[in-house]
Amino acid sequence: MKFRDKKLFYGIINVGILVIISLFIIFLNFTNFYINLFGLSYLSLILFLFLYVLITLPLDIITAKKVNLSNEYSMKKILINNFLIYLILTLFATILFFSYKSLNFINLLLIILFGQIFILLTQKIYISTFYSCKNTSVNNINVTKILNSPSYITMGIITNLYNDRIFVPDYWFSENEKNYNFEISRYKYSIDQGINKKVIFSALIINTLLSTVIFSLLIKVFSNPHQTIIIGCCIFNLLSFIYILLLPNISQKGVLNVDIHMENIDKKLFEENIKIYEKNQDKNDTINKKIELIFYPIPSLQTRIEEKRKSIIGLPNISRILIFLNMINFSLIFKCVHGNAGKPENWFYPPSQ
Repeated sequence: MKFRDKKLFYGIINVGILVIISLFIIFLNFTNFYINLFGLSYLSLILFLFLYVLITLPLDIITAKKVNLSNEYSMKKILINNFLIYLILTLFATILFFSYKSLNFINLLLIILFGQIFILLTQKIYISTFYSCKNTSVNNINVTKILNSPSYITMGIITNLYNDRIFVPDYWFSENEKNYNFEISRYKYSIDQGINKKVIFSALIINTLLSTVIFSLLIKVFSNPHQTIIIGCCIFNLLSFIYILLLPNISQKGVLNVDIHMENIDKKLFEENIKIYEKNQDKNDTINKKIELIFYPIPSLQTRIEEKRKSIIGLPNISRILIFLNMINFSLIFKCVHGNAGKPENWFYPPSQ
């Protein structure tokens, strides 16, 4: 099995199992069973979240062994990253639990909005805490070199909403300086054109409005936070599943729009760099168009080289950002998709291009 197909296979298995578990909880009255067994205390809610994260741990371990280089498999990283996810879920659950009776549409909207902003801010803290980093400047752009990064993480932009910084994995340092600088210029173009912020703000608006409406309805239906949160995590797993089916095409168009700009600057360097990118990701030279349309937010090499038309609608990485931000809604789909499954660093720092 090709590496690309192996990654996709384990991604589909991970997502499929979580979707099946979510449907099971919703339709087989699991919430009443759980409440009858453990009660409606704060501790029983925290216990549910612990079990919820724990049930995905075997998937993380098995997938990590299958899709990573032997020297990049780390049980310690899997456990630490799962614990960090658990802490974030617990934080939001605690806020909902102790403010449940006083929640209305406005304060719920603010909780969800600021919760997502908090998750975005954790990205820089996460990278700076777990890696040796060196801050520098390339062509007047803030750049952070990640000195001990695994091969599967990508160059990307981390924003704190008013300032953008490009984070660069160390495998780029071994490439030709022309390729390195050309790739930096790609991300500089995204920053200068406001593409990155447009994606972030679009994701925040979509997620905040949908999440607020869904949680508002759940709060009207259920009298206790346990049912709201347990059913809510399942609904948002299913919503994230819909995102990953419907939004990759919009992500692809955004990537291709930037590709066309970069190809017009230097066709040779552009083609060299997307090959460098792909050899550290899915090794996706060419693929069936229908499969590519559904499962791949980053197009294959063949598509990227052949596509010459810019699209009006295009938001690179929008699907990955949306499912990442859905962590605030207790969804775990973001760590199951094929680009992230078994790759714990990608849970807090999703692949981008």
